[in-house]
This record gives sequence, structure tokens and C-alpha cells, in this order.
Amino acid sequence: MIGTEGTIKSGVYEKALKTLNPTLTCFSQATGLFVPVIEEGIFGESILQPLFTHYLANFLHKDIDTLILGCTHYPILKKQLGQFLGSGITLVDSAQTTARQVWELLNKNNLLNTQSQSTPDEIFFSDAPERVQNIARKILNNQGLVIKQGGIN
Repeated sequence: MIGTEGTIKSGVYEKALKTLNPTLTCFSQATGLFVPVIEEGIFGESILQPLFTHYLANFLHKDIDTLILGCTHYPILKKQLGQFLGSGITLVDSAQTTARQVWELLNKNNLLNTQSQSTPDEIFFSDAPERVQNIARKILNNQGLVIKQGGIN
């Protein structure tokens, strides 16, 4: 799996996977520069290829069959990661899994919005909203997205 340093150090994914299958072999790699590259909207091959080689070359020699994208930012690079790693490696999108679990939880507790009138989608960032506005709109395919800055309590 790949993720931020905090995610990798937490061991949360490996613990969960080992609970499901104790014989599973897991390899993890912190990929610290992926997030800033994504947040800056830099997707050119001249930037990504050296990053992928630096962080992921060891995976190519370990005969892995699955790579968990352990950061909600990383699915943005899914296409490029797939091209780099090859078709024999399945990429697991943790962002989709998280979104599905949130939907199921809201649905189970009757908390889904059933109103027919929609309101603009709003996203709060702890970072400067103008920095992430264009990339968030692109990723979410939502040009009407309202981006706001908010603190974490």
C-alpha cells in the first residue's frame, strides 16, 4: 500500500488486512511528495515518472498483485499509476471505499438528504481555499463547488 507517512506509520490498513487474512504479506511505502504534487495540479509525465520510480520501483520487484491507494488524494493519479505499474496490479481506491461506507452509514441511520431541492456542494479545507479550488472542481467534476476555509476543532 501507499499513503502519507502518518497513514503508513499507523499501520491501520495492514492491521485490518491481517485481521481478514493472517497469512497476507503486506508491503507499505510512504509517498510524501504525492500530496503536494496533486494539490498543485502537476500531472505531467516529467514530474510523475521520477516520483513513481523513486517511491514505487521496489513494488515492481516484489510480485505484488494489489496496491491500496491509502490516501484520498491518490485516486487522482490512478490512471498514471496504472500505466506505471502495469495491468497485472489491481489498484484499490480507498476514497471510493470510504465514500461508500459513509453513504451506507447515513442510509442505515436515515440521515440521507431526501429533499428534491439541492443546495450547492460546499467543501471546507484547512489550507487556503484558492489553492485547492481548481483542482477540487476538476477532481469532483463540479464547477459550482463552493470552497471555504475552516479550522479544525
